[in-house]
Amino acid sequence: MSKQQISGSKNTTIKLYNYDRIITRTFTLIQKDLSENNFRVIKKFDRVLVNESLSDARRSKILSTLLSLSRMLKKNWDEVNREDIEQLVYNFNKRFSKDGQETNTTSERKKILKNFYRW
Repeated sequence: MSKQQISGSKNTTIKLYNYDRIITRTFTLIQKDLSENNFRVIKKFDRVLVNESLSDARRSKILSTLLSLSRMLKKNWDEVNREDIEQLVYNFNKRFSKDGQETNTTSERKKILKNFYRW
């Protein structure tokens, strides 16, 4: 079986996902669904992600997770305390894990939440 070129140029790259559009769409949803305060906080955190040279795919994942967590939290991030975080973790563990077992989803959400909250 031979390899076929999709176009005439060997240097052509194919993008499966348009992460710029996904990130823009996520920010639109963040601005629409969350408070202005949460929008500003997440926007500042995104600048940190860019400065850390994270890929657009990773930024997209982090931003969409923060949108989801913010919706679950129903509170401004700058007003959150330890008890709120513990309740949030409890809620998504209950929602995404079977019988208290750690899943990839819960593990990834904990990592993102930990990095965001420490920042």
